[in-house]
Amino acid sequence: GTVRPRRRARVLVVAQGGYKTICTSLYRLSNYKFMTKIYAIVNQQGGVGKTTSVINMCAYLAASGRRVLLVDIDPQANATSGLGYDKYGLVHSTYDLLLEEATFEEARQSHAEFKLDILPSKPSLSGAEV
Repeated sequence: GTVRPRRRARVLVVAQGGYKTICTSLYRLSNYKFMTKIYAIVNQQGGVGKTTSVINMCAYLAASGRRVLLVDIDPQANATSGLGYDKYGLVHSTYDLLLEEATFEEARQSHAEFKLDILPSKPSLSGAEV
């Protein structure tokens, strides 16, 4: 039989992080040329619902049939843990991707329940902000 290539993500959602971090991350990810829409949810103030909004928006977009990639660029990794991943038990994360110590495919996780992909974060990402 013919092997069909995996469909590419159509929506990229970036959760939190500073402006410089987000721009750097999107620049590096743009080399993959797999997304068609980017939604960046950013606010310097804490407790305004950024992570909750991102998780709900991603779940909705995925449920409506769109391919979604959530990129968690927050060292607290609340979007990662909010989707059920252990932020301390990850082998690769956005931190490794930013430092080019892992490829996109190595860092990406597929969430079976929500049918979306995530580039998870972990607390070591705080070292990249220095």
